[in-house]
Amino acid sequence: PGKNVVVIGGGDTGSDCVGVANRQGAKTVTQIELLPQPPKERTPDYPWPYYPRLFKTSTSHEEGCLRYWQVLTKRFSGRQGKVEKLHCVKVEFVKDKESARFKLKEIPNTEFELQADLVILALGFIHPEETISRSLNLELDSRKNIKTDSAYMSSHKGVFCAGDARRGQSLVVWAISEGRRAARAIDTYLMGTSELPRI
Repeated sequence: PGKNVVVIGGGDTGSDCVGVANRQGAKTVTQIELLPQPPKERTPDYPWPYYPRLFKTSTSHEEGCLRYWQVLTKRFSGRQGKVEKLHCVKVEFVKDKESARFKLKEIPNTEFELQADLVILALGFIHPEETISRSLNLELDSRKNIKTDSAYMSSHKGVFCAGDARRGQSLVVWAISEGRRAARAIDTYLMGTSELPRI
């Protein structure tokens, strides 16, 4: 109770964290998101039947929350191991001419600070850390996830991969499902057959 809470991440998980912080008696709740604020109506970028990325205000937001978009947290600061401030900067996504991909670019002279007694990380990731894939020389897909065949085996024989590291960030139910399927594939690889259930 009585804390300045900052939630980093603008998705559904971040929204849930905003609601919990309010119900636990936070003094202030601020939610920051790296991406631009979504439009309120469908745009040509998301024609039907594609699911549009739209601006949403949840019941948690309605309980009270400041929301900021296009914000990158550069560092935390504080004393005696306790956070006191977030040091942030505004950013934009600029399309790279060579790769045709969007790259994050800091906007000059937009640095600012946020008071924080508690910071909640409710953010996804772009791709898995490359430490394992580099050490085993694993092939990656175009999004830098670990590439596998239909039996969840990577380009390194006997090394399997499932869940977020293979498909990119997703829901936990996908990780559970893929974990079960990968277990059957591994069992088959080791034993020649498997009695584990087909999912």
